[in-house]
Amino acid sequence: MATALAASETTRTFREFVRENGPSYLWGEVVAPHDGCFHLNAVAFIRGKFAFVTADLCSFTGGNRGTNYAQYVVKPPKDLPDSEIFSAGCILAEDLDKVLSHIEFKPLSSLAADTPFALTSHAIRMAQGLGYDVSGLFKCALCGQDLSEVIDCEELGGVYFLKSGFHGAGGIAIDVDAPVCGECFLARQCAWCGEEVEPDAKEVDDAGHCVWCAPEIRCQYCGESFRSNREGNAKSAEAYRAGCCPDCLDLVQRGEAELETYRVRKGLNEVLFE
Repeated sequence: MATALAASETTRTFREFVRENGPSYLWGEVVAPHDGCFHLNAVAFIRGKFAFVTADLCSFTGGNRGTNYAQYVVKPPKDLPDSEIFSAGCILAEDLDKVLSHIEFKPLSSLAADTPFALTSHAIRMAQGLGYDVSGLFKCALCGQDLSEVIDCEELGGVYFLKSGFHGAGGIAIDVDAPVCGECFLARQCAWCGEEVEPDAKEVDDAGHCVWCAPEIRCQYCGESFRSNREGNAKSAEAYRAGCCPDCLDLVQRGEAELETYRVRKGLNEVLFE
């Protein structure tokens, strides 16, 4: 690990770490407002005199964007396969400590664990473009498919993120949840509205609507009109398919459970007192 080292010392110490541990990367924090947050986690790779950070440093221009990190951005080497992946975060390695704080050195095997979900595609493309083998490190959270294989394969749909897992990250920022392959994402995407739902919450009617876009119906028990998207989950789907609202479905299921309990007890009593 290296923290608050001089830039030249950071680079030199990192290369010593690589000699001992093999292919490695750096983890650190871009300290500046980022969509309401106080810092942005990022990973970085060093190649020669350049460092490549998985963050859009060009957008940090000072003012309401905090520290002016854009001043350190330089043009990436022309031999890199996809300049767009590298250009926004390419800096001189000697400037790493001016951009990242709390720097840590990590072996390549832990890259997936340190990569923010939203940066998965970026990190994979950057690592592959620099010649690192990241096969088997990033996997679909649902089926286990190797995401380094699907990221450039149109047939497999690329990498997506579970919208159902959005959560706050401080301030007004929102983090996405686990990355998944295109096939798993499409299996949860409604053909009508495009929303992500669990597989058993899709096609809640004959027309194939999901719990979010199914039309309003009237509950067969209480008579109230309702839409299935009150909760947007499997419970809502079950209620909608049963033609009743979730509250009435709960009552019906509780009644059935109590009735079954009564039948069991009645059967035991009949056996005991015959």
